[in-house]
Amino acid sequence: MEVNKVNSLKIDRQMGKGRTAASSNGNKVAFGGISSVPLNTMDFIARGGLCASFCIQDGLGMIVPRIAQGFYRNKDVTGEYNFAEAQEVAIREILTGPPMFLFPIAILAASKKYVGKACNVSFDFLKAFGNTMKNAVDEKKIKSADFERSFYNQAVSNILYNSTDKNLSGKELDAETKYFVDSLFDIEKSKPKTLSQKMMNKAVPTSADDKLAALKNRFIDLRKKYSTSPSEIYSNVTLNVNNQKYNSSFDTFVSYLKDFTQDAEKFTKKNGLTKESIEKFTAKRSTFRKGMIGAMFLCVMGFCNKIPDWYKRHEVNPGLNGLNVNKGETFASASQSIKKDASNTDSKKNVMKSPFGSQDNQKFWLQKEVKA
Repeated sequence: MEVNKVNSLKIDRQMGKGRTAASSNGNKVAFGGISSVPLNTMDFIARGGLCASFCIQDGLGMIVPRIAQGFYRNKDVTGEYNFAEAQEVAIREILTGPPMFLFPIAILAASKKYVGKACNVSFDFLKAFGNTMKNAVDEKKIKSADFERSFYNQAVSNILYNSTDKNLSGKELDAETKYFVDSLFDIEKSKPKTLSQKMMNKAVPTSADDKLAALKNRFIDLRKKYSTSPSEIYSNVTLNVNNQKYNSSFDTFVSYLKDFTQDAEKFTKKNGLTKESIEKFTAKRSTFRKGMIGAMFLCVMGFCNKIPDWYKRHEVNPGLNGLNVNKGETFASASQSIKKDASNTDSKKNVMKSPFGSQDNQKFWLQKEVKA
């Protein structure tokens, strides 16, 4: 038994040293001989957010390789670079990539500015916050003079209580609610990081981003301390309104809470702080949000429909260069030419090297591109 105790003590000390070493290295993950460059690169891309990471990944993984492929299209047959194909591919790939974000971003920005910030809030949370606000009005827990802070108190107290399986309560719940609400107001006054600071993962303690991250860590610690569901994602919040639960990430909750509260405050100042006015507000924003999403969809689809008109620069697909397809040649005669060339060994080799693959694939493209 003594030997076992000594061995376990040694192991514990070694593990402690390992943990200390890991902490001193900035929590970096080591993968032996594998270079950390790919991992750091992917982290760099992800920190740019959805839009930036999509643009970078789409550019490096799709746009550039496809333009290069178009540049070399059928070079083994013609002996020349296919500039025309590369041009069409470049226009098509660029237009079908990053610009897809522009319409939803522009429509959402215009909606938030000219209609109200609550247009950014999901349908579930429009309903959840609306019911929370109506309950608070009934209980006279929201004051017009201090509308934003009083509603923050109700919503934050709700998520702290329900996200910790109702184990955080009493004076401690009140103290944590005050801390979180004060912190949220401080975050709203702070400046966000620049895009370069985010992507380089630069620490800026006074920035809104780092303050929000610190607050989220505090929330996670509370959940770990009080929650009885250890398998859950600790950064998720639970808002319970009228015995119906609404879940989201901590960051999303904070964003929705800010947008809904500021918009509702403006509306109730004009229409009065009553249950009826709150119902009217949530109904209006929900209806407008449906139209906003529909407008985004139609704009993107309309844009996609026009893309072929912009990138097609030639009567015949330049990707067919070197496949014995002449201008004005019919599909039947063109396909006969390909069959005839395929019977010849050298031509057959060229056909197989073609990026169109099999003869059946070539026929398909000829049928779409060659006009009588």
